[in-house]
Amino acid sequence: MMIVRIVLFLGIALILLSAGAMGWQYWQGLPVTALQFAAVQAPEAAGPEAEPAAQKPALPQQNWLISPGGSLVDRDTVNAYLRQDRFAESRTVDARFRAPITALLGQGDALPEPAYREVFADIRASALMKGFCAELTQRWASDCAPDRSRVVEGSYDEASGTAEFSASLAYSELPRGALPDLTTQVLYTGYGALPLDQAEVATPEALLALAADAAAKDCAAKAPDPALCRILSLAITWGGPQEAGARWQIAWLAPLPKGMFPAPPLF
Repeated sequence: MMIVRIVLFLGIALILLSAGAMGWQYWQGLPVTALQFAAVQAPEAAGPEAEPAAQKPALPQQNWLISPGGSLVDRDTVNAYLRQDRFAESRTVDARFRAPITALLGQGDALPEPAYREVFADIRASALMKGFCAELTQRWASDCAPDRSRVVEGSYDEASGTAEFSASLAYSELPRGALPDLTTQVLYTGYGALPLDQAEVATPEALLALAADAAAKDCAAKAPDPALCRILSLAITWGGPQEAGARWQIAWLAPLPKGMFPAPPLF
C-alpha cells in the first residue's frame, strides 16, 4: 500500500512539474506589448536644460579634377595625383637596365650552364631592386616597394655575361601641405627628360637618383606652388655608363583661368 502511495505521489509531482514548465514557455512566448516595448526602449528623461548634440554632416571628398581645357581629368591621373600618401596603380618608376648575372649569385652559388642562365636571371631578377627604393626614399618618396622584375627575353649576352632587366616600383610621396579647394583649381601636366648623351652615370641606381632630383627641380620650376606639384611617373634606361637616359611626368594645380567655372560630373 505504501508503494502505491509513493508511485501516485511521484506521478502527480511529475504532472505538476510538466504543467509548470509548459506554462512558463507559454508566458515567455507572449508578444511584448507596445507599453512594455516603449518602457524598455525609452531613454532616460532629459533635463529641461538638455539639448540634442548638433552633428555636422561629413563633407564629401572631391574625387575629380578639371583639365586646362575644361574637361575632366582621366581617372588614373586623378588617383596618381590625389592619392599622395598611398600607392596608386599608375604611379610607378619603370627601369630598364643591363647588369651582370653574377650579381644575382648568393654566397657559395655558381652559375648554371649557359643554356639556363637567362632563366636563372629571370628567377632572381628581384635581387637587383634593393638599391632603387633607397634612392627614392632618401628624396621625395615616403614609401616604395618593388612591383615586378624580370629579364628581357633573348637579352642574355654570353660574351659579356650580362642580361637586360625590366622592373617597376610603386611609391608614395612625402606630404607637402594641404590641398586647396579643388573646384577652383586646374590640373596641369608636363613632361621632362634627361638626354641619352648625359654625362657618364656609373650605375642604374645613380641614374635613378639623378632623374629623381631632376624631376623634383622640374616640379619646382613649373608649378606656381611647388608644394602642389607631384611626380606621376618616372622611367630610366641604362645600358652602360654612356648609355643613360630618363623621363618623367609631373602634375600641378593652378587657379582656374578667368571665365572658366567648375562643372562637377553628373555621375
